[in-house]
Amino acid sequence: MARYCPKISIIIPAYNCKDYIADTLQSCLSQDYDNFEVIVVNDGSTDSTCDVIAPFLSDPRVMLANQENKGVSAARNLGIELAKGDYITFLDSDDTLAPSTFRENVEILQDYPEVTTFSPGSEPHRRIVVAYAKEK
Repeated sequence: MARYCPKISIIIPAYNCKDYIADTLQSCLSQDYDNFEVIVVNDGSTDSTCDVIAPFLSDPRVMLANQENKGVSAARNLGIELAKGDYITFLDSDDTLAPSTFRENVEILQDYPEVTTFSPGSEPHRRIVVAYAKEK
């Protein structure tokens, strides 16, 4: 079986976010662009965050990694280690995105292949905060 190679890896650090992580994940899965993976890194949550995430794991694009509480930077670093996408982006566990966010950002990155890092603006919910091109 061929290995799935997504264009974008979305890394979501999660800590005690049971009240809003479902909206965040749904906004990812509602994109009009589907060549991505979502890596949720549970950073030692003590609430029911993992129970809220569990139904989303039936989508093969979504994975959950667990670690003891080490903080958001360590959670992002673990997500980077697990990422398979050409581009990596971070999304906070309480953020939501417009349905065209991934498509629009991939178009920008493809139009400007020399760009490896960018922040396309501050309009809420219509941006990838920072996208990194992984070294080949």
